[in-house]
Amino acid sequence: MIKVNGANGETFNFPDGTDPSVIKQAMQKHYAPKAPQDTQEPEAAPAPQEEQSLFAGMLDTAEDVKDTVGGVVRGATKGFSFGAAKPINAGIYAAGQKLTGDERPMGEIFDDELAQEQAQMDEFAEENAGLAMGAEIGGALLVP
Repeated sequence: MIKVNGANGETFNFPDGTDPSVIKQAMQKHYAPKAPQDTQEPEAAPAPQEEQSLFAGMLDTAEDVKDTVGGVVRGATKGFSFGAAKPINAGIYAAGQKLTGDERPMGEIFDDELAQEQAQMDEFAEENAGLAMGAEIGGALLVP
């Protein structure tokens, strides 16, 4: 056994045959100046982010629910009627408006309602593409 006395009186033992460079390296490592400890307080860990649902924010308000249900129903009726639902709905609406005293020509009421229906369907399809397509396909599959 090789005994080596350290600077402060410590004794270190190395196995017989240990290369002097290994002993020197071990001693230097033991007596190497220690890095000053960081006196700063560790930064606070960031707050964990809440897990987001796939449907997060989709139905935040009653208006969103109404719009989503309306969009699905419009898409399903479009698929079920092969696109005839919008003009049928616009025609029924125009007739109802005329019966309740609307002075505009029936064609103007029809065109306005048809444009509004199309705008609602386009907006829903833009915001919920998969749901709109699924509703149309589902409606078409209901046809016997």
